[in-house]
This record gives sequence, structure tokens and C-alpha cells, in this order.
Amino acid sequence: MGRIDYSVGNMMTQIGTSITLKKSTVTCPMSVKTLKVAYVLEQEGYIAGCYGVNAIYTGNPLDPVPDNEIPEFDRSNFRRPCLLRDDNPNFIIALKYSGTGKGRKSIINGVKVISTPSSPVSVTAKNIPVVHGGSGIAILGTSSGIMTNKQAKTLGVGGEVLFYVW
Repeated sequence: MGRIDYSVGNMMTQIGTSITLKKSTVTCPMSVKTLKVAYVLEQEGYIAGCYGVNAIYTGNPLDPVPDNEIPEFDRSNFRRPCLLRDDNPNFIIALKYSGTGKGRKSIINGVKVISTPSSPVSVTAKNIPVVHGGSGIAILGTSSGIMTNKQAKTLGVGGEVLFYVW
């Protein structure tokens, strides 16, 4: 899928910081890569959802969504309203927590960016990393798209290790 760019690295850094600050949402720059990464994180259960410009995003970013199936964006679920404009292509990631009140814990315990634009880290199908003894995931950019280390191992493809989440 190509090298990690600053938007994906920035998104993961923002997620890590927001978890430390116990925020419920993160606003990220919208790009094809950031949407694909957010989709994988949602499918793996690490985030609650992705919310795009004026619509709730619930599908695969590669699938076209008919206009009549896009519901209105609901700001009532968020603590602070966000500026959502067409000239500001951002989307919102709703973070996932277990528990309530002061005792709530984030589903994501840590994030580590592995590849950067100046030093990409590539692996073969035989050398795909295991994150925290299998309790975490590595996100890889492969020739088949962005996927987890488990999916890449099943398909027998290697690629660039973008980041770890545990």
C-alpha cells in the first residue's frame, strides 16, 4: 500500500494522546489511507466507529455508498461539537472504553508507529511480527491493501509494518 505518510502517523499519535487524556473522540485528516486504517481498527474492535463529514461512516471505504443510505451526522454523542466543512476534509474517530466514570479503561493500551517516511520497515510473509504475545495487532501495508498481521499471515503476504496497537 506504500509508505506510511504523515497523515497516518499523525492519526496514530493523536489516538495515543487522546487515550492518555481520556478523550472520547479524535478528529483526523481524511485520506484514503487514514480511512482504511480506521476501518481495520474498527473491524478489530479497537475503536467504536468512524464518522465522516456530515454522515456516519459504517462501511468499507472502498465500497461506494449511495446518497440515500447516508444518515445525518448526529453531534449529540460528542462532548464538543466539531467544525465539519467541505473545505476541511476531516473525520472523527470515536474511541472505545470499557467501564464508566473514573474507572473506565481504553480498549487501546498502546500505539507504536514502526515505519516512518524516512525509514520504512518491511517484512516477508515468514517474518510477520507478533505483537505483545498475540494480544495486539500490527497493521501492514501490503500489495493486497492495509490489513492486520493475522490477515497477512493467513494470505501469505508480507509488506510494510506501519504500526502496532495493543
